[in-house]
Amino acid sequence: MKQSWGVVGLAWAFLCICASGSIAARPDSLKLNAYRSAVDSVAGWNEQRDGFHSFGTRELYELIDGGAVEYEKPGLVAGIVMELTASGNRSVKIYIEDFGTQARAQAMEKTKRKTASDPKPLPGAPKNSFTDEVIGGCVAYASSGNFYFELVLTGYEKLEKSVEDAGSFLGVLYDKTNPKPVGHR
Repeated sequence: MKQSWGVVGLAWAFLCICASGSIAARPDSLKLNAYRSAVDSVAGWNEQRDGFHSFGTRELYELIDGGAVEYEKPGLVAGIVMELTASGNRSVKIYIEDFGTQARAQAMEKTKRKTASDPKPLPGAPKNSFTDEVIGGCVAYASSGNFYFELVLTGYEKLEKSVEDAGSFLGVLYDKTNPKPVGHR
């Protein structure tokens, strides 16, 4: 009987250690929810009921078909993805990913810039952001602090409108990462 409790005790300790490691790898959920609230402030867009997911590195393999290693290699800690829609069948899928440090988030943005087919600066946005044209819209990429942002905008008749909307979303994400002091305009 003593041996079985020893085995059970070891198994319990192993599970506790594994669970504590996975919890430590998760970003601050309050900070990620703040980003979610910021995105909700962009007028004319509605979050899809089943379009929100939080993820760690393991779950990213389930969310995207291939390519998860590209995010894991520079040090993805965890993130969220949300999908929103607007009139005219427009949609945006927004990935907000915590890389733990500014250097790793910037490394992810630079990797994406190298692999983009035709990267173009995003008008009015910081230099570490760019867009790449896709059929019916664009993909926007940026990093700010230890966060990396990737937005996939589709359902557009005009590329310029998708780039404009990407700028609106990135504007609120940047503001959340780099809040202005009280009283500053």
